[in-house]
Amino acid sequence: MNVFGSNLVKVGANLDGFGALDVLPQTVNGTSMTVGGVKAPFALLDPGQLIFQVPVDVPAGVQPVIVTNSNGPSAAFNLTVAPASPNIFFDSSVDSSSGPTSR
Repeated sequence: MNVFGSNLVKVGANLDGFGALDVLPQTVNGTSMTVGGVKAPFALLDPGQLIFQVPVDVPAGVQPVIVTNSNGPSAAFNLTVAPASPNIFFDSSVDSSSGPTSR
């Protein structure tokens, strides 16, 4: 998901310097965000844009979003979270006996 605005973070950051991460960070350079009261992990932070993941334990429906940085918390704004059921699909027409393949 994306949030656009101004002064969202003082120092922008992507995750290039983090190496292999098991989980995305929930606070970067003093900036954090909650969706429905649950801290959301970031993929990119820029003074004008945040890219984040909606936490899996946030229920479907309208949820408040709050960005907090060194200036304090933002005014809450609403985000509609849709129910999701992620799946992994396999192409049965591809012989996978030699391992994963891509087309």
